[in-house]
Amino acid sequence: MALAVYGWGVSWGQLLGYMAVVAVLLLCLLGLAALTGWVLHKLNRRDD
Repeated sequence: MALAVYGWGVSWGQLLGYMAVVAVLLLCLLGLAALTGWVLHKLNRRDD
């Protein structure tokens, strides 16, 4: 991150914005994984 700010000229505001977007995407990915696991669990536990 220091390289981005000091070496490439990215501002701290831009860096925080990128980090916020990455955090949101990771949370969405985690939620999707949890939802997929729950659906697969329900499909495996159903009675035929």
